[in-house]
Amino acid sequence: MKKTVLFLLLLIILVLSGCFLFTDFNQTIRLAENALKSGSGSTALEYANEALLAAQNDAEKSKGYMLKGYAYYLLGQYTTASGTFDTSLNLVSDYSAYAGKILTLFMMGNEHLILGYFEKIESIPENWFFELNGQRIEKSTLYNTLAISAKLKDDQIKFEEVRSLINSDLAMKLEAFFE
Repeated sequence: MKKTVLFLLLLIILVLSGCFLFTDFNQTIRLAENALKSGSGSTALEYANEALLAAQNDAEKSKGYMLKGYAYYLLGQYTTASGTFDTSLNLVSDYSAYAGKILTLFMMGNEHLILGYFEKIESIPENWFFELNGQRIEKSTLYNTLAISAKLKDDQIKFEEVRSLINSDLAMKLEAFFE
Protein backbone atom coordinates (compact mmCIF):
# COMPACT_ATOMS: atom_id res chain seq x y z
CA MET A 1 0.00 0.00 0.00
CA LYS A 2 2.82 2.40 0.91
CA LYS A 3 4.61 1.56 -2.34
CA THR A 4 1.49 2.30 -4.36
CA VAL A 5 0.94 5.65 -2.64
CA LEU A 6 4.61 6.53 -3.04
CA PHE A 7 4.50 5.50 -6.71
CA LEU A 8 1.39 7.62 -7.33
CA LEU A 9 2.93 10.57 -5.53
CA LEU A 10 6.10 10.33 -7.63
CA LEU A 11 4.02 9.99 -10.78
CA ILE A 12 2.05 13.13 -9.91
CA ILE A 13 5.25 15.04 -9.21
CA LEU A 14 6.74 13.95 -12.54
CA VAL A 15 3.62 14.91 -14.46
CA LEU A 16 3.42 18.32 -12.78
CA SER A 17 7.12 19.04 -13.20
CA GLY A 18 6.85 18.03 -16.85
CA CYS A 19 4.32 20.81 -17.34
CA PHE A 20 6.98 23.31 -16.33
CA LEU A 21 9.66 21.75 -18.50
CA PHE A 22 7.77 22.14 -21.77
CA THR A 23 6.80 25.74 -22.32
CA ASP A 24 4.17 26.48 -24.94
CA PHE A 25 5.59 29.08 -27.33
CA ASN A 26 2.25 30.60 -28.35
CA GLN A 27 1.05 30.88 -24.78
CA THR A 28 4.19 32.65 -23.58
CA ILE A 29 4.06 34.96 -26.62
CA ARG A 30 0.50 35.96 -25.70
CA LEU A 31 1.57 36.54 -22.10
CA ALA A 32 4.51 38.70 -23.23
CA GLU A 33 2.25 40.69 -25.58
CA ASN A 34 -0.27 41.27 -22.80
CA ALA A 35 2.50 42.44 -20.47
CA LEU A 36 3.72 44.86 -23.14
CA LYS A 37 0.20 46.16 -23.70
CA SER A 38 -0.11 46.93 -20.00
CA GLY A 39 3.36 48.47 -19.81
CA SER A 40 5.08 45.82 -17.69
CA GLY A 41 8.54 45.59 -19.21
CA SER A 42 10.01 43.24 -16.61
CA THR A 43 7.13 40.76 -16.92
CA ALA A 44 7.28 40.95 -20.71
CA LEU A 45 11.02 40.29 -20.57
CA GLU A 46 10.49 37.15 -18.50
CA TYR A 47 7.86 35.79 -20.90
CA ALA A 48 9.90 36.72 -23.97
CA ASN A 49 12.86 34.79 -22.55
CA GLU A 50 10.60 31.79 -21.92
CA ALA A 51 9.29 32.04 -25.48
CA LEU A 52 12.84 32.06 -26.82
CA LEU A 53 13.56 28.85 -24.92
CA ALA A 54 10.50 27.27 -26.52
CA ALA A 55 11.12 28.67 -30.02
CA GLN A 56 11.68 26.00 -32.64
CA ASN A 57 12.45 28.01 -35.79
CA ASP A 58 13.80 31.37 -36.92
CA ALA A 59 10.34 32.97 -37.18
CA GLU A 60 9.55 32.06 -33.57
CA LYS A 61 12.99 33.20 -32.40
CA SER A 62 12.55 36.48 -34.26
CA LYS A 63 9.19 37.08 -32.59
CA GLY A 64 10.69 36.31 -29.17
CA TYR A 65 13.55 38.75 -29.76
CA MET A 66 11.15 41.39 -31.06
CA LEU A 67 9.06 41.16 -27.87
CA LYS A 68 12.23 41.17 -25.80
CA GLY A 69 13.29 44.35 -27.60
CA TYR A 70 10.04 46.07 -26.66
CA ALA A 71 10.48 44.91 -23.06
CA TYR A 72 13.91 46.55 -22.96
CA TYR A 73 12.37 49.63 -24.60
CA LEU A 74 9.80 49.89 -21.80
CA LEU A 75 12.56 49.45 -19.24
CA GLY A 76 14.45 52.37 -20.78
CA GLN A 77 17.35 50.15 -21.85
CA TYR A 78 17.44 51.56 -25.38
CA THR A 79 20.89 50.35 -26.43
CA THR A 80 19.99 46.79 -25.46
CA ALA A 81 16.58 47.16 -27.12
CA SER A 82 18.20 48.35 -30.35
CA GLY A 83 20.54 45.35 -30.49
CA THR A 84 17.70 42.98 -29.66
CA PHE A 85 15.58 44.39 -32.49
CA ASP A 86 18.58 43.88 -34.79
CA THR A 87 18.78 40.24 -33.71
CA SER A 88 15.09 39.82 -34.49
CA LEU A 89 15.45 41.46 -37.90
CA ASN A 90 18.51 39.35 -38.75
CA LEU A 91 16.35 36.26 -38.30
CA VAL A 92 13.15 37.44 -40.02
CA SER A 93 12.09 40.83 -41.38
CA ASP A 94 9.07 41.95 -39.35
CA TYR A 95 7.07 45.20 -39.28
CA SER A 96 6.82 45.21 -35.50
CA ALA A 97 10.58 44.81 -35.11
CA TYR A 98 11.22 47.66 -37.58
CA ALA A 99 8.78 49.83 -35.63
CA GLY A 100 10.56 49.02 -32.38
CA LYS A 101 13.93 49.78 -33.96
CA ILE A 102 12.69 53.17 -35.23
CA LEU A 103 11.17 54.16 -31.88
CA THR A 104 14.30 53.02 -30.05
CA LEU A 105 16.59 55.00 -32.34
CA PHE A 106 14.44 58.07 -31.70
CA MET A 107 14.70 57.61 -27.93
CA MET A 108 18.47 57.25 -28.30
CA GLY A 109 18.67 60.55 -30.21
CA ASN A 110 19.73 58.86 -33.46
CA GLU A 111 17.33 60.75 -35.70
CA HIS A 112 19.79 60.62 -38.61
CA LEU A 113 19.52 56.82 -38.65
CA ILE A 114 15.70 56.93 -38.64
CA LEU A 115 15.71 58.84 -41.92
CA GLY A 116 16.97 55.68 -43.65
CA TYR A 117 13.84 53.75 -42.68
CA PHE A 118 11.41 55.60 -44.98
CA GLU A 119 11.11 52.68 -47.44
CA LYS A 120 10.56 50.20 -44.61
CA ILE A 121 7.75 52.33 -43.22
CA GLU A 122 6.20 52.59 -46.70
CA SER A 123 6.12 48.80 -46.95
CA ILE A 124 4.07 48.43 -43.76
CA PRO A 125 0.38 47.68 -44.46
CA GLU A 126 -2.05 50.48 -43.58
CA ASN A 127 -3.94 48.29 -41.07
CA TRP A 128 -0.81 47.22 -39.13
CA PHE A 129 -0.53 48.18 -35.46
CA PHE A 130 1.25 47.14 -32.28
CA GLU A 131 0.03 47.84 -28.76
CA LEU A 132 2.55 49.04 -26.21
CA ASN A 133 1.94 50.50 -22.77
CA GLY A 134 -1.72 51.28 -23.50
CA GLN A 135 -0.82 53.01 -26.78
CA ARG A 136 -1.42 51.90 -30.32
CA ILE A 137 1.64 52.21 -32.56
CA GLU A 138 0.53 52.50 -36.17
CA LYS A 139 2.13 53.28 -39.50
CA SER A 140 1.16 56.93 -39.00
CA THR A 141 3.08 56.92 -35.67
CA LEU A 142 6.21 55.91 -37.55
CA TYR A 143 5.68 58.57 -40.24
CA ASN A 144 5.27 61.16 -37.47
CA THR A 145 8.52 59.97 -35.88
CA LEU A 146 10.24 60.19 -39.26
CA ALA A 147 8.90 63.72 -39.84
CA ILE A 148 10.04 64.91 -36.41
CA SER A 149 13.44 63.32 -37.01
CA ALA A 150 13.75 65.06 -40.36
CA LYS A 151 13.00 68.40 -38.73
CA LEU A 152 15.42 67.74 -35.87
CA LYS A 153 18.15 66.96 -38.40
CA ASP A 154 17.14 69.94 -40.55
CA ASP A 155 16.54 67.65 -43.53
CA GLN A 156 13.88 69.58 -45.44
CA ILE A 157 14.02 67.20 -48.42
CA LYS A 158 13.14 64.16 -46.27
CA PHE A 159 10.52 66.21 -44.43
CA GLU A 160 8.86 67.13 -47.74
CA GLU A 161 8.85 63.43 -48.72
CA VAL A 162 6.89 62.51 -45.61
CA ARG A 163 4.85 65.72 -45.21
CA SER A 164 1.84 64.46 -47.18
CA LEU A 165 1.81 61.25 -45.13
CA ILE A 166 1.41 62.90 -41.73
CA ASN A 167 -1.40 64.84 -40.11
CA SER A 168 -1.56 68.33 -41.65
CA ASP A 169 -1.80 69.95 -38.19
CA LEU A 170 1.39 68.21 -37.11
CA ALA A 171 3.12 69.27 -40.33
CA MET A 172 2.19 72.92 -39.72
CA LYS A 173 3.29 72.74 -36.07
CA LEU A 174 6.64 71.25 -37.08
CA GLU A 175 7.13 73.93 -39.72
CA ALA A 176 6.33 76.69 -37.23
CA PHE A 177 8.38 75.18 -34.40
CA PHE A 178 11.53 74.67 -36.46
CA GLU A 179 11.52 77.98 -38.34
